[in-house]
Amino acid sequence: MRLSNYLELTGTSDEDFGKRINRNRSTVSRLRRGLIQPDWNTAERILRETEGAVTPNDFVRADPRSSDGAAA
Repeated sequence: MRLSNYLELTGTSDEDFGKRINRNRSTVSRLRRGLIQPDWNTAERILRETEGAVTPNDFVRADPRSSDGAAA
């Protein structure tokens, strides 16, 4: 599940989620919009806080240049 979907589903703001994972609102916003990827520590905090609903793999995107969705 994408972080944006989780936050919407749970009605959690970027600011509130940031407090729960010890990150600021701006960082959560950029993670949610896919502008940055989390470091391992942040990914682990997100995994724990979402009780496994958002995993590190959810931040990995397929290479858009590949027709089959696999990274080149």
